[in-house]
Amino acid sequence: MDFEESEEMTEEMELFAILPFLCNEKSLLQGWRCEKNPRSVSSIRIINDAEVASPVVTLESNEFDKAWISFPDNKNKFIGTPYPFIVMQIKNMNKYMGFEINVSDQNDKQKIFQCTNKQSLARLIDNKCSLPLTLDNGEWNIIAIDLQSLTKRVFNTKYKHCNRIKIFANTRVRRIYFAKDLYHEDDLPEE
Repeated sequence: MDFEESEEMTEEMELFAILPFLCNEKSLLQGWRCEKNPRSVSSIRIINDAEVASPVVTLESNEFDKAWISFPDNKNKFIGTPYPFIVMQIKNMNKYMGFEINVSDQNDKQKIFQCTNKQSLARLIDNKCSLPLTLDNGEWNIIAIDLQSLTKRVFNTKYKHCNRIKIFANTRVRRIYFAKDLYHEDDLPEE
């Protein structure tokens, strides 16, 4: 009986964090590419958010699709994690915002999921699926997406891995990670 209890306690979480749990101004955006259209009023900064009491990335722009961060920072690189769940902790700034997730299927064909609160209807054009996004106003939101299930339902193909993620203004981002299973926020590693 003692053996079974200790076996359960040694189970490890299988997480792949791309926005680190413990971060500061020097390491927070390491590996990320920051893009701003010079013709828009945009900023990408690291601030301390009082509500969550930790450093976060804040993206602001007069046009939400004119400023973004993407991971990885080089177009020749890709994330490559087969973990099916992507979890993001983002704050709705009561403006238009969005994100894109680029995945590969079993045939190494790229598929794109684009989610934004600017649209209200789902659209599917070739290998790109646009989905409406509903967030709590002015609040921190946890978005968990089952990429394996979504890829199967939308494109009728098997999810292989995630290639890239892009987060557009206007939002704050605290965490982004991939997981083999979904975990309660209280069970995640401490910051």
